[in-house]
Amino acid sequence: MSRYEFEEPGVSLAIGWDASMATFYLQVWSEALQTVDMDEEERASPQICLGDVYGQHPELDAVLAIASRHVRAFPATLAQTLRADQIAAPPQPQPANHEDIARLMYALMNTMDRTRPVMSELERLSHSAKA
Repeated sequence: MSRYEFEEPGVSLAIGWDASMATFYLQVWSEALQTVDMDEEERASPQICLGDVYGQHPELDAVLAIASRHVRAFPATLAQTLRADQIAAPPQPQPANHEDIARLMYALMNTMDRTRPVMSELERLSHSAKA
C-alpha cells in the first residue's frame, strides 16, 4: 500500500494505491467542505473518501482529477509514481469466502457489546466451512 500526503492552507489529503483493495484511494480533509452542524469527530474524518470499496478505482485518472481540485501543488511525477506503485503491488483478488468474512465483520462491528450474536455468527461460519 502506498500513501502520499499533501497539505495546503485549509486542506490536506492522502492519495495512494491499495493492492489488497485493488483500488487507488483518496482522502480529503477540507475546511471548505465542513459544515457548522458537524461535530468534532466528523470534522476529524475525511470529507471525501474514495477507494474504500474493493475495486472501486482501478484507474488513477478520476481520483487524481478530484485530488487536483483540492490541492494544486502535486509533484509532476505523482501520477507516474502511483502507477508504478500499482505495478509493483498488483491487485490482490478477494478470497472466495469474502462475503462470509464481510458478514462476520459487520456482525462484529454491530455487536461489540453483545458477544452472543457474534458467537452465533462464528459458529455458523465454522459449520459452513466444515460442510
